[in-house]
Amino acid sequence: MGPTPSQDWKTRSGKRAALALKMILAYGIVFTLLLLIFVSSPETDPNDRAIILMGVFALWICWIGVCGTMMYTYREKIKNFIGMTPDSWMLKFVLLATVLALLSEVFTVTATNLYWLFGGEYGKAFITASDNYFETVLLASVVVIWPAFVFWAWWLKRYDFHHNWVFLLYGTWGMIGEIMYGGLHQLYGAGMWIFTYGLMIYVPAYCVPESRPADRPRWYHYALTLILPLLFQLPMIVGVLLFRSAMGHQFPFIPD
Repeated sequence: MGPTPSQDWKTRSGKRAALALKMILAYGIVFTLLLLIFVSSPETDPNDRAIILMGVFALWICWIGVCGTMMYTYREKIKNFIGMTPDSWMLKFVLLATVLALLSEVFTVTATNLYWLFGGEYGKAFITASDNYFETVLLASVVVIWPAFVFWAWWLKRYDFHHNWVFLLYGTWGMIGEIMYGGLHQLYGAGMWIFTYGLMIYVPAYCVPESRPADRPRWYHYALTLILPLLFQLPMIVGVLLFRSAMGHQFPFIPD
């Protein structure tokens, strides 16, 4: 029996997203290589160079290169191991995405603590909110992004997005967040940011049961994924900011 019209449409949709991701990855790699050539100049500030090298090591090499390749290669085995059933998949989806987000921060915080290896100075060369892992994930990063995983679990219950689109859309959402926090120049690192965030949710989306009763998404359902996650994250963002203020924490926590 061949694929149904709905499955055929979904397959074509996934291929379009995959093509876009390949183009984004190619752009990201080329841009990063050019950036590495640029910062190799002796005139580059050592701390600026260290920050870029930290990002390349933690995100491009460890997270995207090693972990991303492993997730793609073993995605079917992970799917079988996780066993997302129609009754349990939403909770497992959120937990798995959160674990992957926590894992990504292992590499970034490690890179921050290796400032000396990259030629930087303590307090001046860092890529995380703190050199303490638990401060970073509980008061700055993962704590404010996990509600977006709750949104995607709810959204995928309603709409049958291909996992490649989930990767692309959540990755784009993550890039938008980096631009909102760090400025428009973060757009130059679009390839890195889209893959950094997209990989947090790719395997969870791949593991979602195909048999669930979900509707085919319309164009505006794609657009809404770049807006609605903020509504899920906003209460946590406000709560974390109030808590940090009450506890006297400054951002970033690393001293100037």
